[in-house]
Amino acid sequence: MPALLAAAARHYDRRELRDAERLCARILRRNPQHPEALHLTGLVAMARGEPRAAQDWLARAASVRPAPEILVDLAAALMTNGDLHGAVGCCRDALAISPLHAQAHYNLGTALHWMNEFEAAAASLREAVRLKPDFHAARVNLGRALLGTGDYRAAQEELERVLGVDPSHAGALLFCAIACHEQGDFAKAVGCYDKALALKSDSVDILGNLANAFRDAGNFPRAVETFERVMRLAPGNANARNDYSHALLARGEFRRGWELYEARWEAHGLSDPSRYRQPMWNGEPLAGKRLLVW
Repeated sequence: MPALLAAAARHYDRRELRDAERLCARILRRNPQHPEALHLTGLVAMARGEPRAAQDWLARAASVRPAPEILVDLAAALMTNGDLHGAVGCCRDALAISPLHAQAHYNLGTALHWMNEFEAAAASLREAVRLKPDFHAARVNLGRALLGTGDYRAAQEELERVLGVDPSHAGALLFCAIACHEQGDFAKAVGCYDKALALKSDSVDILGNLANAFRDAGNFPRAVETFERVMRLAPGNANARNDYSHALLARGEFRRGWELYEARWEAHGLSDPSRYRQPMWNGEPLAGKRLLVW
């Protein structure tokens, strides 16, 4: 069986997923509780884009042998499936066994970031980077977590470390641009956004942030031009419509600006207007009535 498992692992490394799965199935027919074969089958399912199946296989593997490497991969599947609390639990179980497991710290920090627990996320990701200084994905996510805490200077420093090694890292460029933008360095932000856009020309996230940088710098013609491009690519994007409304209102284009501003209810996690119990004003006459402007 060790030879079969080694062969399956080689197939997986070469992304020969069908062959890897076939050999794992042979092992599992002989021993349905073989943890390594269960683990590898779960990884094959993840590689195929089947995270639900992957979670099931990896959970079975962890129940047989709760090793850190299995728990970390199970956490990744849980995150993909939206179970962030489950992912945090798996990572903490892995770290209880192996406190110096960089990937466990990384997955924990990533799950905490998605839960908007930015300070805790930054602490976990700092540990991942300390243990593995060339762990660029961890450093980029650390930069993102620091953006969440409002420490834009520290975020910029972390992201520039990645860009010093890999100048074409699109994620690092985007988040570094956001850090510069938040500090009011619009020229540097636009430069980073442009470099990121050269790598991902149709990225709505990059274009939207670039448009905001032009808007905040007072360059309304470029802001409008870029927002219109976003509207063509993603007309239903609530965040982009809301952001665009600010640029239009600043230019005095009130009719379209106020129309797009209605997207504020969907954008940026604002409350659903249906939760406000008083009737909304829809333009009807107000004679004899009062209007609350909130």
